[in-house]
Amino acid sequence: MTATQIARQDIICVLGMHRSGTSPLTRVVNLLGVELGAEEVLTTEPVAYNPRGYWEHRELTEISDAILSRHDGSWDVPPLLPPGWSRSSRLTDLSQRAQQLIRDQFGGLPLWGWKDPRCSLTLPFWQHLLPNMRYVICLRNPVDVARSLAHREGFSPEKSSALWLKYASSALGFTEGKPRLIVFYEDLMGDCLRELWRLGDFLGRTEQANQAKVQEAVQQFLEGGLHHFHASVGDTTTNLRIDRRATALYFALKLSVDLGRTRTDDQVGTEDAIDQALEAMHGLARTSASGIWPAENASVLETVSSQLYEHNRALQSQEEYAEERIRVLSAQLIRAETQLQNIKAARSYRLMSRYGLIKQRYLMSIYRLFGFAEPK
Repeated sequence: MTATQIARQDIICVLGMHRSGTSPLTRVVNLLGVELGAEEVLTTEPVAYNPRGYWEHRELTEISDAILSRHDGSWDVPPLLPPGWSRSSRLTDLSQRAQQLIRDQFGGLPLWGWKDPRCSLTLPFWQHLLPNMRYVICLRNPVDVARSLAHREGFSPEKSSALWLKYASSALGFTEGKPRLIVFYEDLMGDCLRELWRLGDFLGRTEQANQAKVQEAVQQFLEGGLHHFHASVGDTTTNLRIDRRATALYFALKLSVDLGRTRTDDQVGTEDAIDQALEAMHGLARTSASGIWPAENASVLETVSSQLYEHNRALQSQEEYAEERIRVLSAQLIRAETQLQNIKAARSYRLMSRYGLIKQRYLMSIYRLFGFAEPK
């Protein structure tokens, strides 16, 4: 298969930390029409800790495992990869094996993809072979991931949250500036049809997402038994064994997605979620200043991805729309000025003010810390 033929394909890679919901998300992507490979190479059989299957391509997963192993690491002990590792001669045989596999199994497909959490770490290797990929990144509360890994692997919260941070920051860093969609496991389980429509729009499969048979299949696959741990905002922010940077990055990314929702969504619920997260971040700031946590954690309290800036602009546009409507209504009222001041004191303006304060206080250092591009 030539580079021109690869460029004509639409290739989707599902990324995310282990135990973050990448398996059910990949099945939803599959139901939208993304081919995952022949049945005999897919891990769809039920297992103790994944009763609906992993939906991974065994041979692609083996290649990523081999990459980590050759650098003296594994999925749960990520190795330090040297500069230029993705094109090193020590991986030539794996590169040739991957190219042959892609030609043999996906050569004639216009839309295909695969899921492997390890690709969050090994993605540059695959990007060299498939430069035009698009990405779906699945994220889950690091507290819930830690609880799940403690149940399955016996890992400590410290180990699990450090892994969460490594996988999340690697996936975000390697896909920065490229077509990607961030999906939260909590959102997928809480409102699967809304997330199905988001995925459909991103994948160019809107028509399929609107089909009743697809919606029924998604609901049936996701119903019951897949969401065993669900930490509250309070649980997340007060768990001292979870890496503070993981907590901050999770909240910042959740805010960036929530802020991008349109006015047609349940605005009250969205504002409540924002309010809770901001309260939690303020609480973290106060606690850090008191010396309970190391002082350096204060500088990484509010972590953010490059999407946060654009979603902040979207929120500002929503507020401008609200102000315009206020002006029209106020022109019809005798006490226009009083009403305008009252509205500006309302909850949406308070949220925006507090959000802006946190952004100014912590944003720039976090962009530099995680290597994301600074907002312009």
